[in-house]
Amino acid sequence: MAPGVRDHLVVMAGERSDQVWRAGAPTWPGAAWERIASRAYVGIRDGYLGVNDAFDLACFLMEWAQPHRLFDDLAAASVEASDPDRMADLAGQALAAVDYVPGFAVEPVLLARLEQVLAKVALDLRATGLDGRAEFVVLDGAEPPHAYVRYQGSFGHTSGLAPSDAAQLSPVAMLVLVADELQDAVIDSLHAVWPVCPTHQLGPHPRAIGGQAVWWCAGDNGHVIAAIGQLK
Repeated sequence: MAPGVRDHLVVMAGERSDQVWRAGAPTWPGAAWERIASRAYVGIRDGYLGVNDAFDLACFLMEWAQPHRLFDDLAAASVEASDPDRMADLAGQALAAVDYVPGFAVEPVLLARLEQVLAKVALDLRATGLDGRAEFVVLDGAEPPHAYVRYQGSFGHTSGLAPSDAAQLSPVAMLVLVADELQDAVIDSLHAVWPVCPTHQLGPHPRAIGGQAVWWCAGDNGHVIAAIGQLK
């Protein structure tokens, strides 16, 4: 894989927008699209995009997506098969044009990003005397499958985090969401509020304030307890 290719592809990833798909198209073939798009994505990322995978991607997009010159160029490049680098570049642009986001199984770096954030939030577990293990688990039930925080066997009642969250969110926004996931799982496990404001004995909420992810207590018109990951 060429240096920076993975990061470039992940940065291009976004949530699928209905505006990029052709109006009046048949029922969305989610499984077929995921198979075609993921094969192309992995081929681009790892430096061995096959002409058949590139051609399948171009044909699918010409049939299902809003017309785009990129798709025609990709189809032509895959038939000619004379310039692998150009073909891979066109395929990457085509995926970006329809806001393709790889799932966690296809792009493990997305889950790794969430796990790094969770490790920071979990410092607040230790600071409050909890030694249970917090981890991300990818579960079916949404398309694509979402990642949920599990603490001591409990998941809480959140909707989990999508691959696009890991691909697109700012570090602060991701820290807030992961803290919310962990908080819900801990509360479900302990059947008690966590964490607790030492001044007001209230349960705070993760929030972004002034460009920082913090634990926010509503007592006395609201105040910051600590930055997330820095509870004392």
